[in-house]
Amino acid sequence: MMKSIKTIFMVIMLSLCWVHGSQAATYYMRADGTAPNKEAATGPPSDKSKCMSVAVHNGAKFSPGDIIKISEQGGSIISQIIPPSSGSEAGGCITYAAADGESPLIDAGRRITSWDGTGTPGVYYSDPVDSYVNHVYEDGLPLKIASNSTCSDGNWYYNSSEFRKVYYKPTSGMPSDHIVSYAKNQIRGLIDLTNRSYIIISGLTIRNGEYCIINSNPSVNTSYLTIRNCVFNYSMCGIYMSMGGEITNSNLTLENNYYYRCQAANHLYGTSNDNYIIRNNIVEDGGTIDGIDRWARNGAWQDEEAFGLQNPVNCLIESNIVKGGFQKAIFLYANDGYAASNNTIRNNFIYNTIARAIQMEGDGNYALDNNRVYSNVIINTGKKGALGGSYGFYLRQGLNSSEMNYIENNVIFGCDDTYPIYLGFISGSNHYWTIRNNIIANYGSVAAIGIASYTNQLILDYNCWDTDGLFWLPSGQKTLAQMQALGFEKHSMVANPQFINAGGSKATDYRLQTISPCIGKGCPVGLITDFQGNKWRNPPSIGAIEYYKTGGVISPRTVGGSNYKQK
Repeated sequence: MMKSIKTIFMVIMLSLCWVHGSQAATYYMRADGTAPNKEAATGPPSDKSKCMSVAVHNGAKFSPGDIIKISEQGGSIISQIIPPSSGSEAGGCITYAAADGESPLIDAGRRITSWDGTGTPGVYYSDPVDSYVNHVYEDGLPLKIASNSTCSDGNWYYNSSEFRKVYYKPTSGMPSDHIVSYAKNQIRGLIDLTNRSYIIISGLTIRNGEYCIINSNPSVNTSYLTIRNCVFNYSMCGIYMSMGGEITNSNLTLENNYYYRCQAANHLYGTSNDNYIIRNNIVEDGGTIDGIDRWARNGAWQDEEAFGLQNPVNCLIESNIVKGGFQKAIFLYANDGYAASNNTIRNNFIYNTIARAIQMEGDGNYALDNNRVYSNVIINTGKKGALGGSYGFYLRQGLNSSEMNYIENNVIFGCDDTYPIYLGFISGSNHYWTIRNNIIANYGSVAAIGIASYTNQLILDYNCWDTDGLFWLPSGQKTLAQMQALGFEKHSMVANPQFINAGGSKATDYRLQTISPCIGKGCPVGLITDFQGNKWRNPPSIGAIEYYKTGGVISPRTVGGSNYKQK
């Protein structure tokens, strides 16, 4: 109930932001705007003399409720946008949005325009550039890195000790035929929200950035930042929030965004991240530049994550789609002395990713308390080759944990490397995990579940496993009967769950056929609606989708894609 009240309050506050914004002043900005000040930037966007430049914007002051509309008509914006003012609870949010009917592009790549020949046919080198070049782009698309300056096995190479030169082999023609740019390992946001609150970013496309939108090490508490309907392409990180010391970032909303081939979609770090809503986002081919090859790092970090949250409290992660690439889909992490608690992860579709689907762990004396993970459909994740092992669920409890966590009514299909579910531990910690009503099917030959250690707090029951004899405990592999003799899985089964299209690429393929043994065999756990938004029966079925003869109502999240296209 408390979480519902907080969610309702956030929705009311965001609604107030839009109401106030509709009554306030509207200004226009474009890359080549010539308006001398904001007062002259009243539009229309087709007239650059009535639009401000980024520089004029960054030097101005805005009032709560103001709207800044960004136009595509002056070309791509390549300058850093730094909102100079915050909105307020009383006056409403300051909104940055695409001009009506437009799709403005913010292009973060740092241009390289001067090239000389190297002596190797078709290969050129630049004048000295920054240290730690992280990636090179040609016409907005990331190029494959080469192993040396001959570029025989790739299209670019950089050696920081060699006068900081970039070597480049065009995919066609000469360097002058292309726009060549690079990203470096630097926390520099194309939109920098540091120390800002009550800001809405909507309808923008950002590509080729080190970090697209940031709130990095603010000196004051920040709150009510909303990023919606945006596209992030070919960037090191889409959204980066990092709170230092005891600074708090609260009431962040990320919704309806599309992330394409970014090294990481969202890094939400810091000692306190409270009351986030993360919903209806799509992350595709994360961690890769082309769906296969991973990002070249050259000194950059290696956190390839779709949604990575540090010390989250009262956060809701729901109805997101993560597909393809080399990325952990959802990662909750607690630092030493902190907790990840009272979070909900529900109704997400995670498909065909190489690394772990859902990971919850921490460092030292941390706690994972009262987190609920339910009605998620996880298909073909945890593939061979993932750093640190794969797994569908990777769960590791901390020493300070004192409350139960719940993993219920999920589908895990096709984790073929190690374990669909792995329970790790820190010596001395208790296993506050309740794992019920899940379908775990089509896993590899290693094990269905790996339990490194367990205590009396661990509950396993009402699950459907499709192969027997693959329950791994410290004392060896067990059958279902042997697990039941130990007090686990009393009402569980080993059976084919009979999905309507096992192995399919849609979440709705994992509905149950009429002959499924999982129908009505679950334990009531207090859930109201399933993955599709249909009501659970009493008793419920095992799995993420309740059985209905007609298939039930299919919500848009199960069949839809993004309305936003990469540029």
